[in-house]
Amino acid sequence: MNFEEAERFLYSLINYEYKPGYVSSLEPFKDFLKTIGNPQENIKNPILIVGTKGKGSTAALITAGLASKGYKVGLFTSPHLVDIRERIQINFNLIPEEKFAGYVEAIKPFIKGDGVRTYFEVLTAIAFKYFSDENVDFAVFEAGLGGRLDATNVLNQIATAITPIDLDHTRILGDTVDKIAREKAAVIKNRAPVVTLQFHDEAVEVIRERAEEMDAPLLVLTPPEVTRIGLEGTEIECNSRVISSPLKGKFQAVNMTIACNLLDLLGIHGFNFRSVKLRGRFDVIQKGSNTIIVDSAHNEISLKSFFESYFELFKDKPVVLFGVSKDKAIDGMLEILSKNSKTIYLTGASVPRIISPTMLKKIAESSGIHIPAIFERPCDGLQFLNENFINTKIVVIGSFYVAGDAYRCL
Repeated sequence: MNFEEAERFLYSLINYEYKPGYVSSLEPFKDFLKTIGNPQENIKNPILIVGTKGKGSTAALITAGLASKGYKVGLFTSPHLVDIRERIQINFNLIPEEKFAGYVEAIKPFIKGDGVRTYFEVLTAIAFKYFSDENVDFAVFEAGLGGRLDATNVLNQIATAITPIDLDHTRILGDTVDKIAREKAAVIKNRAPVVTLQFHDEAVEVIRERAEEMDAPLLVLTPPEVTRIGLEGTEIECNSRVISSPLKGKFQAVNMTIACNLLDLLGIHGFNFRSVKLRGRFDVIQKGSNTIIVDSAHNEISLKSFFESYFELFKDKPVVLFGVSKDKAIDGMLEILSKNSKTIYLTGASVPRIISPTMLKKIAESSGIHIPAIFERPCDGLQFLNENFINTKIVVIGSFYVAGDAYRCL
């Protein structure tokens, strides 16, 4: 089996990133893992990240911090932007194509009946196998959706980070912050320490209750002291020292604070975040006279955070190319965009989960938002905007899938 065949096979499985629904139990996945030798039990020092916003950034920062001390660090994140192998890395090096295909071929005969059933579960199992076989020193896992029923929750992690929680995936996780927090906090186990930030009082209280129930030490952080934000990155004060990262945006200060304190809690000192690699988060790209900013913000809280950072760095409102998944709070996102943008253009993407730009335009115009043009794909929109604007900030935003499509043509 070559890499292309492996990728095609994975896309033939149930994929809840592309279609509605979710698993109802972790037991079938646990049964499957037994058939392949329970590789998750052989991973040294797993760390689990859950939350609504900032999981991927926090996971990448923790990975960079550990790698800066010479450790071999596995990193599992989702979704990917361009290459499926972005999800499974060691020290920011993507799993080789031949190894990826080899794991799919080895696992494929066991994918049947009540065994593993979904695309995400298979990718999680491959990460378990790869990190176990490569004998990593630490492995950092970003939960996919929720926490309680997420495939990553079979891990016996040594520490848990919970990033800010807000309303997202409400059809699956619940329609209140309290309910969503319960789904996320369910990953706390084994007396493993937990690091979170003071955000919604009710969410933090749920986390506190679960931590007490599991006898897990809990560190609730106050909002960070930001010392510098610029196009070169972000700098914060953490535990009486200044630490920086190349990740841009005020929202990255929160992720840096969580990552820094978690590493301190584990006794990892003298680390830095300089090697962190992460696309789709306030990624600034110069295209002719225009400045293009690609960001994967895909809910209201992340859009608000994005624009807070944007106006720290730029004075003029941007032109926006927006595409979004069907299950998001579209009206609220459009309201935020209309307040902070010069003009909004709409786009689709290459996955069925994204709402069609025609339907999105109807929703926008029903709220009185003028949409001058729509595009089937981000590449079409970017070409149009680059040809029709000069010296302009162009923001591509609304979805990981939109960001991924944009990268393919940038």
